[in-house]
Parts: sequence; structure tokens; C-alpha cells
Amino acid sequence: MAATGHIYLPVTTRYLDSSGRQVPKDSPGARKRQIRGKTYRARYVDANGRTQTCSLETADRDTAQMEFAKLIERRKLNILDPYAEHRVRPVGEHLTDYVRSLERKNKSEKHLAKVSGYVGRIIQECGFRTIADFDAEQVAEYLHDRRQLQPVSQVSLKHVVEMLSDVDVITTEWRLRKLSLPVPSLAARRGSPALWDWRELRTWLHDRFGCSLPRVCPIPDSPGISDFAFNDHIAAMKAFANWLVKHDRMLKSPFRVLSKLNPEESELRHERRAATQADFEALLTSAAQGQPFRGLTGPDRAMLYLVAVSTGYRASELRSLTRESFEVETRPATVVLHARHSKRRKRDPQPLRNDVATLLQVYLEEIRSRRPK
Repeated sequence: MAATGHIYLPVTTRYLDSSGRQVPKDSPGARKRQIRGKTYRARYVDANGRTQTCSLETADRDTAQMEFAKLIERRKLNILDPYAEHRVRPVGEHLTDYVRSLERKNKSEKHLAKVSGYVGRIIQECGFRTIADFDAEQVAEYLHDRRQLQPVSQVSLKHVVEMLSDVDVITTEWRLRKLSLPVPSLAARRGSPALWDWRELRTWLHDRFGCSLPRVCPIPDSPGISDFAFNDHIAAMKAFANWLVKHDRMLKSPFRVLSKLNPEESELRHERRAATQADFEALLTSAAQGQPFRGLTGPDRAMLYLVAVSTGYRASELRSLTRESFEVETRPATVVLHARHSKRRKRDPQPLRNDVATLLQVYLEEIRSRRPK
């Protein structure tokens, strides 16, 4: 059933007294007055047989007729293709809605930044403007290129100092910082230095010191993303597309054909093994005898490691524990993780071994005695 209807100017009925003030309908001497609106509205019957109304946001009848024709056309299109409206929306709007849905699930800021960063970069680099542009082969090709050796075109001050070690004019980084360097192409971020474009910096160094430097950046090529990072990008795009399907914005995911890689053993930086009892005892002994670190004394860190191994809690979960989280006077002793800090989003009591509970009881009593009275 196609959507049909008409446009009209709404009429509002009011009751006025002799002075022109609006009064209730049953007031003595009330006069009925009908006031015609200035903005046209549309009334139509949708595909489900329901009468719908909406404002056309114009006072001109010809304009209202054109807007109504467009409205009917969109309704017909949605009947034939329920995904048409979402298909023409900018993909960035869908990504924003997706990130908000993750926020409502109390996902961490780190997770949100990772997902939006991975998906956003793929969308930008592949030139996807709408979800209709999604192409699995294009994503696979882009990620393949990211795994290849990448020529380095940006350098940090540390690299510049190493290259200028033979130049008498300047030999240390702090001297270089005092000079009026060009604006970096990438500002410094937490854990990462500022980076300068090699061609611009090479010209500046030549003009300032007469340095003869190679045209191509002498820094070795970057190895590209690892197999693990490749898999993370694939997982992020698949999760985004699956969310679009689940929320009726897309018929099916175009990325279901993408496969993850099996990371080679050569990519493993450390060969993992289970810690032995001797290893753990050595860790506790070393921590207990160590110097304060990040606000924790040696004994504090030793107890933290013991609780971590006994409960299996993550760092953020351990950080949320307070004195009230422990019930060490009873047997079996327990530690309770509140729902807002648990990955399962449920109140999570965890039993403790008796020997661990005894050590914790002594430790907590000692902590209480440290507090000023």
C-alpha cells in the first residue's frame, strides 16, 4: 500500500472572553474562535495503514506541495528498500551512533578510542562516504599495504641529533631545542615525540648550518602494522558492520568474507610460559624489599601482586578495591568486586585461600594502624 495524503494549514480552536483573553470552553460568555496556522502540515497514510502527520516547515503552498511530493517519494522508497534512508547518511554519523552505543555499555575510554580510531582511519583511507560504499576487497587491500615496509618521511629531534653528531655547530638536543625550529608536522603526544617532515627540516638545516643531508630520509623504513594489529582492524570493522545489521541499517555485513591472519611465531616478542612457584616467590620477595614505586611501598606492591594472582583481577579491578571490599574475618574469606567495576557488570564475590586471607588480615590491620588518630 503506497503512502497517500494531502497538505493543510492546521486550525486551532480557542475560547475567548469579552476582553479577548483565552478562557476554558465552559466559561460564561466564552466565544469560540478558530485560528488558522501559518505553517503547512502533511497528513498521509503509511504502508501499515496508519495516519501520520508532520510539519512541512513552510508557509508557501507551492513549496509545501513540493516538499510533500518529496516526502511521499521517500516513503515509497522506504517501502521498497527499508535501508534506503540509512544508505545515504554519511558513514561518520553511523560511526558516532556506534560509539555512543558502546558508551552506554560502559566500555572503557581506551576501548572507545581504539575502535573509533581503527574504523575511522579505514573509512578515511578507503574513501567511504556512506555505508553503500563499503567494499571488503578495498579494506583488505588497504590493510595489506599497511603491513608492508613504510618509508619514513617524518623524524624526531632525537634522529636529527644523531644525524648532526658530526656537525660542530650543534651536537646536543637541548641546543637544537633553543633554535626557532619549523612547526612540526605532528605535535608531541603522550609517549610520542613531535615529528618534522624530512624535506622541510632538511631545507631548514641546510639554510641554517649548511648541512649536506640526503634527499631521502635516512631513517630505516617502518615495518608496518603487525599481524595482531591487522586482526584488530578486521575485528573492529566486522563489529561495526554487525552493529549496523543488528540495528536495521544494513541488510548484511560486507566484511563477513574478511579473514584474520594467523600470527607467525616470528612476530612473538616473548615466548610465554607459566610462572613456577619459585618465580612467584622471587617476585614477592623482590617487591617486598624494593623501593617505593608509583606511590606504593615494597610491602604494598607485594600484597597487591599476591591479591592479583589469587583473584585473577585486572589492573582496573584491583584499583577499585577498598578496605570494605575484603571479608577476611570469616571463613571462607572473600573479596567483593562491585558491578560497575566488573567486566561481567555483576556483583562478583571471589573466595580467598585461607593462607592468603590470614596474610591480608594482618596487612589490613597494619594499614589501619598507620592512619593518624
